[in-house]
Amino acid sequence: IYTVDWGDGTVETDTYEHYYADAGDYVVQIDGAYKVTFSYDNSTYSNGTYVKELLNIGSGITDVTSMFQNCHGLDTIADGVRFPHADYTTVFKDCTSLTSYPDGLFQIDDGNGNYVSSCYGAFMNCTSLTDIGDILDGCGFNETTDFSLLFYGCTSLTYSQRAARQFPPLASYIFYGCTNLTEYPLGLSGVISDMQYAFAYSGIQYAQFDNALTYNNYLTLDNAFEGCTALYSVRFPYSSVKIQSMANAFLNCTSLSEVQNRAGIYLSGDGRNFCSSAFRGCTNLSSFDQLDSFMSLGWDSHEQCFRDCTSLPKYNDLPSDWK
Repeated sequence: IYTVDWGDGTVETDTYEHYYADAGDYVVQIDGAYKVTFSYDNSTYSNGTYVKELLNIGSGITDVTSMFQNCHGLDTIADGVRFPHADYTTVFKDCTSLTSYPDGLFQIDDGNGNYVSSCYGAFMNCTSLTDIGDILDGCGFNETTDFSLLFYGCTSLTYSQRAARQFPPLASYIFYGCTNLTEYPLGLSGVISDMQYAFAYSGIQYAQFDNALTYNNYLTLDNAFEGCTALYSVRFPYSSVKIQSMANAFLNCTSLSEVQNRAGIYLSGDGRNFCSSAFRGCTNLSSFDQLDSFMSLGWDSHEQCFRDCTSLPKYNDLPSDWK
């Protein structure tokens, strides 16, 4: 049972819709145990432009999944708002007017070592969001929460030193299409396992992996930096990095000029080690540490790994199936 005060003098129990007699700004208050989503009929409600501010979240909420999805007019989340320890899947997806959110908005860890199951797509397509904020604080120590698509399509997003200096273990598509994101540190104090499409078609300029990157894990890099035309340098750690697969990892990174791989790479050896088209289309790639060693690791599939990498020394001498 819950009650809704619609802000115009109307208070109702267990209701889900209301029509206002006059246009204006209204503060809606909901009390009780409930799950709320603000859904819209596009033809009637102008595609979700009417919810403008989130002023408070009470303790009675039991599920916040997709709660504000498609609220295109939501531009303010008040300081001090704290969501409950819950599943945050697509909670603000497509909130295209939202520029920032307050620190502490999400409780990834409830303080007793219990992590939420998902932040999947929480800010997906929030095209006005400029700040990563603190959602990734401590995420490197949590190998259970799914951060996939978290900032997918956030074209205004930039990195700042205020943001967490960690990268989540499960992070496929996390920064996909973030064209204004030019840097983000990798592997600092955390363990990464899944980076499929993590930075694909973003503005990232360099990728420097930390030594702790794959501790006790093998890294999946499939399509991780595909289409990152501003990427110019990749630096693997000074201890051997453990790779599961890196198919299409740097596909069409046309500015990539160097790969620093001084300590070498280990493969998982489970029959799924692919580097096909990993550097295909990297036309400016002219430096690759331990290239011969990289090619002799025993990849299960390596077709066209260096196709069109014509700036590589002795490119013409590479075996035909590698180019």
